Amino acid sequence: DSDICFIGHEYGSLHEGRAELLGTIEASGLSFKFWGCRGNPEVRGIEHNKAVAASKINIVHSGWPNVEKYCSQRLYRVLGAGGFCLINRHKNIESWLPVGKGLIVFSSPEECIEKARYYLKHEEERRKIAEYGREWALQNTYKHRIASVLHHVESPQFFYQHYKDIR
Repeated sequence: DSDICFIGHEYGSLHEGRAELLGTIEASGLSFKFWGCRGNPEVRGIEHNKAVAASKINIVHSGWPNVEKYCSQRLYRVLGAGGFCLINRHKNIESWLPVGKGLIVFSSPEECIEKARYYLKHEEERRKIAEYGREWALQNTYKHRIASVLHHVESPQFFYQHYKDIR
């Protein structure tokens, strides 16, 4: 059990800023558990869901925050398992994820700590956000996301933008 949980790798080409974030959380004095880094085993499948359920707050730090409509698949796993999620800000994130309703966004390690402290003190609000996030994830499965991508890719506008020079 911990107040805050992070599941994933700390270092790597896709993890810019992640080590700083994790170090800031660790130094905050909050109860914090790492999985998959700092000598702790990776957790997958049912074990992942148990770790999410045993934590009050789950940190998702996706690489490539400047790429629109990209996030780690971990976000969907956390939400689908009913976990409360704090995720780093992405370009136009409010246009494609349920920000404020099903997950909470932070822009810096300090803001992450501030929001974590707030939601640790507001259990009912945290529970409602996690419930909304779970329902949203169940309605936005891979099947739904792939159908959305195919619809977008098959549109004449997409074709013209990306393939207009092909003859």
